Amino acid sequence: MFDRVIVPVDEGVDVQLLERPRLLARALNCELTLVHVHQPREAPGELEGLPQYRYQHVLETWDSRDADREAREAEWLADLADTVASMDPELGVTSRVVHAPLSRCVHREDEKILAVSPAADPRTGELDPTAREIIRTCGVPVLLFRPEMHLLPIRRVLVTLDGSRFSEEALVPAIELARATGARLTLLEVVTRHSGLVRLVYPAERSAESAEANLREIAERMPPELGPVDVKVVEHPSATGGILQETRRDQVDLVVMATHGRGGLRRLLLGSVAESVVHAAPVPVVVYRPQGVGSQAGDAGMAGSKA
Repeated sequence: MFDRVIVPVDEGVDVQLLERPRLLARALNCELTLVHVHQPREAPGELEGLPQYRYQHVLETWDSRDADREAREAEWLADLADTVASMDPELGVTSRVVHAPLSRCVHREDEKILAVSPAADPRTGELDPTAREIIRTCGVPVLLFRPEMHLLPIRRVLVTLDGSRFSEEALVPAIELARATGARLTLLEVVTRHSGLVRLVYPAERSAESAEANLREIAERMPPELGPVDVKVVEHPSATGGILQETRRDQVDLVVMATHGRGGLRRLLLGSVAESVVHAAPVPVVVYRPQGVGSQAGDAGMAGSKA
């Protein structure tokens, strides 16, 4: 089970946006933590031209002002956490002001964390910077949703796979969510067809038969307490189109997918697919960065793109 749901927030956030993460934390029976990233202001470059005694005085004053600003951030974040906690006195709600790099301070290694964030910042239209950094560096699954979506109930979870060990890592958060909510898992692989020069870019096409055999083997390895696990293989001109088609057809409540698939560092199969699915899916999407993928690949994939 998850230990904590974390929600990245900035000052001025609409408290109504926190209602759905709060209900999700309650459903998962775990703590809710509001996280704000403090961005230290760099001292002006002109300080380097000052005499040493003046330089030190100005720098200490500058650092003091930044510390005061961080203290104010911690205060309003704590007030926000108190407001959320007042809606559900039995739910543990905490707050943390953290510093980059987030991989060192967002969670402990022994914690299972699910981050929850709107799929796009209403002010910029882009993925929240903190959510993007969590995806890129922290190895924490991030649930992305649009304003019109509900996070609950979760009865059917669609896990997209492509035959790679990278994509199979998405099974980790999917299994935890299924355990906590009683949802039924469906394992999906979209088999695409290419010809001519395009085949040079897609050299390892899979047959529907091999894809189904692989999915059934994975389903047999699922924890028995999850109950029946469905497998489905569809043929479609594009992975994104096939995933969206099944999401709409099978009354799916949640999609879970890795940010990278076959080829890992060399071929960012699911980088662009994850971005497209988050943008167009009618339900929330959990994206998970495989542990074996380096940050350079992530910068080129979904983690650095618009949602």
